[in-house]
Amino acid sequence: MVAGWGWAGAVFVRAENALLLMWEKEMSLQRIDWIVCSRSWGVPQSLIVATLSGSSLLGRAQLRFSGSGIGIEVINRRADEADVAIDIAGDAVMGPRSLFVALDGRLYEVPDVFRVVAPVGTSYSGSASHGIGSHLL
Repeated sequence: MVAGWGWAGAVFVRAENALLLMWEKEMSLQRIDWIVCSRSWGVPQSLIVATLSGSSLLGRAQLRFSGSGIGIEVINRRADEADVAIDIAGDAVMGPRSLFVALDGRLYEVPDVFRVVAPVGTSYSGSASHGIGSHLL
Protein backbone atom coordinates (compact mmCIF):
# COMPACT_ATOMS: atom_id res chain seq x y z
CA MET A 1 0.00 0.00 0.00
CA VAL A 2 2.87 2.40 0.58
CA ALA A 3 4.73 3.77 -2.41
CA GLY A 4 7.32 6.35 -1.45
CA TRP A 5 5.55 9.04 0.52
CA GLY A 6 2.13 8.43 -1.05
CA TRP A 7 -0.64 6.28 0.40
CA ALA A 8 -3.32 4.89 -1.90
CA GLY A 9 -6.41 3.29 -0.44
CA ALA A 10 -4.90 3.21 3.05
CA VAL A 11 -6.89 1.43 5.72
CA PHE A 12 -6.40 2.30 9.39
CA VAL A 13 -7.95 0.42 12.30
CA ARG A 14 -8.85 2.12 15.56
CA ALA A 15 -8.23 -0.67 18.04
CA GLU A 16 -10.59 0.63 20.70
CA ASN A 17 -13.70 -0.03 18.62
CA ALA A 18 -12.38 -1.74 15.47
CA LEU A 19 -13.84 1.02 13.30
CA LEU A 20 -12.19 0.99 9.89
CA LEU A 21 -11.29 4.39 8.56
CA MET A 22 -10.68 4.30 4.82
CA TRP A 23 -9.39 6.92 2.46
CA GLU A 24 -10.29 6.09 -1.12
CA LYS A 25 -8.31 8.72 -2.94
CA GLU A 26 -4.57 9.28 -3.18
CA MET A 27 -3.21 11.02 -0.11
CA SER A 28 0.23 12.58 -0.02
CA LEU A 29 2.13 12.16 3.24
CA GLN A 30 3.62 15.39 4.53
CA ARG A 31 5.83 15.67 7.61
CA ILE A 32 5.02 18.32 10.19
CA ASP A 33 6.83 18.96 13.46
CA TRP A 34 4.79 21.57 15.28
CA ILE A 35 2.28 19.31 17.07
CA VAL A 36 3.35 18.36 20.60
CA CYS A 37 1.90 16.00 23.19
CA SER A 38 1.66 17.01 26.86
CA ARG A 39 2.62 13.44 27.81
CA SER A 40 5.27 12.10 25.47
CA TRP A 41 5.58 8.53 26.80
CA GLY A 42 3.65 5.63 28.30
CA VAL A 43 4.13 2.02 29.40
CA PRO A 44 2.37 -1.08 28.07
CA GLN A 45 -1.09 -1.88 29.42
CA SER A 46 -1.91 1.68 30.40
CA LEU A 47 -4.32 4.45 29.49
CA ILE A 48 -2.92 7.97 29.21
CA VAL A 49 -4.92 11.20 29.04
CA ALA A 50 -2.97 13.93 27.26
CA THR A 51 -3.35 17.11 25.21
CA LEU A 52 -2.09 17.47 21.65
CA SER A 53 -1.47 21.10 20.73
CA GLY A 54 0.08 23.35 18.13
CA SER A 55 -2.03 23.10 14.98
CA SER A 56 -5.47 24.10 13.76
CA LEU A 57 -5.59 20.67 12.07
CA LEU A 58 -6.36 19.13 15.48
CA GLY A 59 -9.78 20.75 15.57
CA ARG A 60 -11.17 18.50 12.81
CA ALA A 61 -8.69 15.80 11.80
CA GLN A 62 -8.73 12.03 12.24
CA LEU A 63 -5.79 10.85 14.35
CA ARG A 64 -3.82 7.59 14.45
CA PHE A 65 -0.46 6.44 15.83
CA SER A 66 2.04 4.43 13.82
CA GLY A 67 2.70 0.84 14.80
CA SER A 68 0.45 -1.66 16.51
CA GLY A 69 -0.70 -1.91 20.10
CA ILE A 70 -1.50 1.77 20.59
CA GLY A 71 -4.82 3.52 20.00
CA ILE A 72 -5.98 7.10 20.29
CA GLU A 73 -9.43 8.55 20.90
CA VAL A 74 -10.31 12.24 20.93
CA ILE A 75 -12.09 13.30 24.13
CA ASN A 76 -12.43 17.03 23.44
CA ARG A 77 -11.41 19.40 20.62
CA ARG A 78 -10.62 23.08 20.61
CA ALA A 79 -9.32 25.37 17.86
CA ASP A 80 -5.70 24.20 18.00
CA GLU A 81 -5.76 21.48 20.68
CA ALA A 82 -7.26 18.06 21.25
CA ASP A 83 -7.57 16.19 24.54
CA VAL A 84 -6.97 12.51 23.81
CA ALA A 85 -6.99 9.12 25.50
CA ILE A 86 -4.00 6.99 24.47
CA ASP A 87 -4.55 3.26 25.05
CA ILE A 88 -1.37 1.16 25.13
CA ALA A 89 -1.82 -2.61 24.85
CA GLY A 90 0.17 -5.02 27.00
CA ASP A 91 1.98 -6.36 23.93
CA ALA A 92 2.80 -2.96 22.40
CA VAL A 93 6.31 -2.81 20.93
CA MET A 94 8.67 -0.42 22.71
CA GLY A 95 9.82 2.63 20.78
CA PRO A 96 8.81 5.92 19.19
CA ARG A 97 5.47 6.50 17.49
CA SER A 98 4.54 8.97 14.80
CA LEU A 99 1.13 10.62 14.83
CA PHE A 100 -0.79 10.52 11.55
CA VAL A 101 -3.22 13.40 11.03
CA ALA A 102 -5.74 13.00 8.17
CA LEU A 103 -7.80 15.96 6.96
CA ASP A 104 -9.35 17.03 3.65
CA GLY A 105 -7.59 14.36 1.57
CA ARG A 106 -4.18 15.05 3.07
CA LEU A 107 -2.16 12.88 5.42
CA TYR A 108 0.37 14.49 7.74
CA GLU A 109 3.01 12.71 9.82
CA VAL A 110 4.33 14.09 13.11
CA PRO A 111 7.42 11.99 13.84
CA ASP A 112 8.29 10.81 17.38
CA VAL A 113 5.41 12.58 19.13
CA PHE A 114 4.96 9.68 21.58
CA ARG A 115 7.07 6.79 22.86
CA VAL A 116 6.18 3.42 24.40
CA VAL A 117 8.73 2.64 27.13
CA ALA A 118 9.40 -0.29 29.45
CA PRO A 119 8.16 0.07 33.02
CA VAL A 120 10.86 1.48 35.33
CA GLY A 121 12.98 -1.15 37.06
CA THR A 122 12.08 -4.00 34.71
CA SER A 123 13.53 -5.67 31.69
CA TYR A 124 10.37 -5.80 29.65
CA SER A 125 9.94 -8.47 26.96
CA GLY A 126 6.38 -7.54 25.98
CA SER A 127 4.94 -10.92 26.96
CA ALA A 128 4.35 -10.37 30.68
CA SER A 129 1.19 -8.71 31.93
CA HIS A 130 1.59 -5.58 34.06
CA GLY A 131 -1.35 -3.88 35.75
CA ILE A 132 -2.13 -0.23 35.29
CA GLY A 133 0.14 1.74 37.57
CA SER A 134 2.56 -1.17 38.11
CA HIS A 135 5.31 1.04 36.71
CA LEU A 136 4.90 3.24 39.80
CA LEU A 137 5.86 0.46 42.25
